[in-house]
Amino acid sequence: MFEGFTRARIPTRLGELNVVHGGEGPPLVLFHGYLQTHVAWRMVAPHLARCYHVIAADLPGHGDSDKPPPGPNHVNYAKRTMGEAVIDMMAELGYDRFRLAGHDRGGRVSYRLALDHPEKVHKLCLLDMTPNLETFERVEQDFHTAFRMWHWFFLAQPAPLPESMLERCPEEYVRHKLDLNLRVKEAISPEAMDEYVRCFSNPATIHATCNDYRATATIDCEIDDVSRKRGDRIRLPTMVIMGNGRSDAFDLWRKWIEDPRCIDAHCGHYVPEEAADLVTRSLLDFLAD
Repeated sequence: MFEGFTRARIPTRLGELNVVHGGEGPPLVLFHGYLQTHVAWRMVAPHLARCYHVIAADLPGHGDSDKPPPGPNHVNYAKRTMGEAVIDMMAELGYDRFRLAGHDRGGRVSYRLALDHPEKVHKLCLLDMTPNLETFERVEQDFHTAFRMWHWFFLAQPAPLPESMLERCPEEYVRHKLDLNLRVKEAISPEAMDEYVRCFSNPATIHATCNDYRATATIDCEIDDVSRKRGDRIRLPTMVIMGNGRSDAFDLWRKWIEDPRCIDAHCGHYVPEEAADLVTRSLLDFLAD
């Protein structure tokens, strides 16, 4: 995977981030979702690297990146703080501005970074996720949404309950959770699945990713609430790609994004793997100046 890419560990305020990067051209950052790593972009990144300097990184606390302590109110896993670590990473690579694409948890970091530091992001792509605050509010109105999001509430429970349970069966949990949200079952190769299992089997990763969800249930929603009351919007060019037949999510994003480009991928949750060709074509078309 990622043949021809360079592997690096890049220092940030949240510790070192594990990165693969390659290609030539304007910088493009790719972030993955829960239970995954930069490997989620393995089928897309090589094609993008023909036009861009692609930087695919493990989020803070995920994969082989460092696992910072949560800090007060889980501030080190607040998507605002994680976005500032992305800026640190890009500064280390010599970039002040960049294109940015994030799936799932990576999308949460990405849209917060775009709201907080629009001068840093040239163009933005969000894949199969909705704003934190809007997501929790929908749970109160829709039992189906609440059922699908069971892990949000489990992982956000105080330590060490979810950690203790997950450490007993990390591989079974990863395989069950990923398989449950796939429509195209062969989209995640055995090699990629083994990598996801390897990384999540580290107790430090389990603890860090629980802190990620604890932050979303607390400080992230508090920050989103301030932004919504203030009328903050993402005004830079933004594309939203949704799977799971969740085209209703586009209406939610129009509250936060000025004139988003919206694409229904007609796949499951793991869009960069299940719809790799569509994602590649859409990104190449959208990101071009």
